[in-house]
Amino acid sequence: MMRSSVEKNDAWIEEDVRRIIAGYCKGKDVHMDSELYYDLGIYGEDLFEIFEYLVNKYGADYGMIDASEIAPGEGENLIEWFARRLGRRRFKSFKVRNLTGHTIAGMGVTNS
Repeated sequence: MMRSSVEKNDAWIEEDVRRIIAGYCKGKDVHMDSELYYDLGIYGEDLFEIFEYLVNKYGADYGMIDASEIAPGEGENLIEWFARRLGRRRFKSFKVRNLTGHTIAGMGVTNS
């Protein structure tokens, strides 16, 4: 059975999102269920740069995502670093799958 062009496009976007994230997480395996902060250690400026790349490339709108709820800002402090290492979760889960879904759903959406 042939996949539709939409399914092929979605699969290509998924791979592109994983590829850009992999560039920020120092050799860790990036899977669709990897959490950006807790599994991959992406936060602050790196998280912003990933959003910026995807906005520029796909025109996606991430206005509904509050980054402060999914990861700390730039300069993760020592307390956050230890808490993450101990498995304590202050931030909401946000997976590669979530980012991909927001990218696909938000393509071409503008806040006018």
